[in-house]
Amino acid sequence: MRELTELECTVLGVLAKFGPQSPYAVRRHFADSPATRFSASTGSIYPSLKRLEEAGLVESRESARGRQARREVSITAAGKKALRRWLAGPPGREEFDAPPDPLRTRLYFLGLLSRAKQEEFLDGALSALREQLDQSEAYLGSSGSQGPEGLSRLAARGAVFATRARIQWLEEVRRKLLGG
Repeated sequence: MRELTELECTVLGVLAKFGPQSPYAVRRHFADSPATRFSASTGSIYPSLKRLEEAGLVESRESARGRQARREVSITAAGKKALRRWLAGPPGREEFDAPPDPLRTRLYFLGLLSRAKQEEFLDGALSALREQLDQSEAYLGSSGSQGPEGLSRLAARGAVFATRARIQWLEEVRRKLLGG
């Protein structure tokens, strides 16, 4: 069997943790999560579910919900085994390397822009990061059965800390490049 991608393993984790769901609900989980590593697009989640089903790691069935039928996906015993193997396996070097970061890449080339455009870029990036921080903090502060609990709360706190660190880094870049 081929090596599963991190996205596929994450999809398995969502199904194991939250139970059978429609493909749309799986996609919404990614869209609503403060973790921005994976795209919640139909072009990434649905093909992942299809590959997982072809590998026998998830299964789908039609279920009636109200007056409309929908497809529901659940993790199989083989999927749970693959998920446990991924979770318990030794972390690879890629889990500790700085992941590809389009913001860091663009910053590397920022000197090719005028000072005014550099300022515009940095202000826009800081604004977007502050908005992301607000969303992550709101997610973390949510309560009830839909809110983060236990290990989910700790993972969400990681997103808050990482976003704060990125803001601090960009503020430092802004001060060094533009002063003040």
